[in-house]
Amino acid sequence: MLEGEGLNAILSQVRSNYILRSQRAFPYSLAFIGTRDVREYRSQINVDRKSFGDATPFNIKAQSLQLANFNRTEVTALYQQHTEETGQQWTDEAMARAYELTQGQPWLVNALARQIIERDAIDRSTTINAAHVNAAKETLILRRDTHIDSLAERLHEARVRRVIEPVLTGSFTGAEVYNDDLLYVADLGLTTRPPAQIKIANPIYAEVIPRSLSFVMQSNLPLQQQWYVLTDGRLDMIKLLREFQQFFRRESEIWLERYEYKEAGPHLLLYAWLQRVVNGGGHLHRESALGNQRVDLLIEWPVTIDSTLRRWPIPPGVSIQREVLEVKLYRDKQTEADGLEQLGNYLTALGEPAGHLLIFDRRLKRSWDKKIFRRDHVVLPAPHKNLYATIWGL
Repeated sequence: MLEGEGLNAILSQVRSNYILRSQRAFPYSLAFIGTRDVREYRSQINVDRKSFGDATPFNIKAQSLQLANFNRTEVTALYQQHTEETGQQWTDEAMARAYELTQGQPWLVNALARQIIERDAIDRSTTINAAHVNAAKETLILRRDTHIDSLAERLHEARVRRVIEPVLTGSFTGAEVYNDDLLYVADLGLTTRPPAQIKIANPIYAEVIPRSLSFVMQSNLPLQQQWYVLTDGRLDMIKLLREFQQFFRRESEIWLERYEYKEAGPHLLLYAWLQRVVNGGGHLHRESALGNQRVDLLIEWPVTIDSTLRRWPIPPGVSIQREVLEVKLYRDKQTEADGLEQLGNYLTALGEPAGHLLIFDRRLKRSWDKKIFRRDHVVLPAPHKNLYATIWGL
């Protein structure tokens, strides 16, 4: 990756040779390909007259082109080309799932297909279904190919953090986030583009980002013994969250001190803790958007006593346990009421009767004895009927 003095030198040479292109064997047109618009390097190398003399190398840029995301029709057409060449079929559900996971991001669309047809379903008589797509998605995330690894590295940039952190917590941007930052992170492909609501660009990135930021934490958690599974195969959500409460009280100050993402630190610790559910055979859906003041989480757990069947995608005939969580940072006395209302809306949308509201209280002067609590069977306010919540203080 070119940056600093190396990029400075390259751009200077391009600028000087461009001016004399009629006298030298120098191309009339060059294309720089990367994850940033060349204008973004201004802040990286402090372009000024002292660096480049009387002219900036950026004023020779003719146009910036961005490879747009595919739409659903284009994804289908691309995968259909494989069918026409090889005869291998894709189900409609598989193509719909691929688009849902990637939102048409070109590299992801192709990487999913490549994983499936070159490794997971090599036999051309095998019809590619949604299970193949889900499995390929997990492989891409765990393998961290160059594209994903490169995006993960961007998370350490200050201007990226200023956008991604409030997205992870659902918080309002605040005065420290600038319009240029929003556009820059959208250009990287990490988030949706303004004026649309700012959220992680697609479900794959929505998993990659928190996993990357909490990777060290995940690596230090014991995951071997499934102590959170009941004898009937169901997930013991009360035990799982009760243990997280005690862990958060005991270890959070040490771990949060290590995070660049201080504000999102509690959420990242929770993601790392719940990741054991994914590793044990379940699936964790995350939904967060800048300004929502909350994070929605859905755990799907395949219920079966035979532990060999605990995997994702779900085997036929296995029932699904769904656990709904609403996560909020304490802001004021209205936080709990707002959280219950938001949880009610989420439960209603999913058709579930009960869920969990987690409230992280970051007030320094408040003691742990007051922060840590649990209230069961809280009736959600009108207009929600017959919906209940367990409230967890953290």
